Amino acid sequence: MQHQVRSRPEYRDVDHLSSQAKHHLFIAQGEMSDALSRLYNQCENGERVSITVQASQTPEEALTPSMISTLPLSTAVYASGDENFLWRISTALTDGGMLAEQIHLLPPTARTRKVYCCHCSSFTSGVSHSPVTCSGCGRQLAVTDHFSRRFGAYRGYQVNAEDPNDIPESEELN
Repeated sequence: MQHQVRSRPEYRDVDHLSSQAKHHLFIAQGEMSDALSRLYNQCENGERVSITVQASQTPEEALTPSMISTLPLSTAVYASGDENFLWRISTALTDGGMLAEQIHLLPPTARTRKVYCCHCSSFTSGVSHSPVTCSGCGRQLAVTDHFSRRFGAYRGYQVNAEDPNDIPESEELN
């Protein structure tokens, strides 16, 4: 029997707009994905607002607390981008007072992960294989499926702590 890690986020395709929302906010990392464009086109003009986060911006710069505070209570948010981007957007929105039920994260556009080092508390982004070298302490980290919504990152711990020179073969993460 295979053990299912419950902390790993599951992303579902979002085919329809939230029926409980009267306003819809679309947030894209760079170009709007096809899935986000389809949702955007389901809206009447006046019900929708879109934000494109450029490569030179952070999600927090594009989605400021003062901007979030102006959103009507009946707003649903749809976000598209890589997983790191999605969780930074989610954190900014929930910190700004939105409920998780109002936030729809589309499946990530990239398969890379952000990894939190359990030894030095550093983050390493763009990880596609395990083990990976920690950007903070340089340890070889095994990347797990344990995900922290708070950090928007997966846990990484030193591989083979008994013999750090015995490194397993690299495996692509799925």
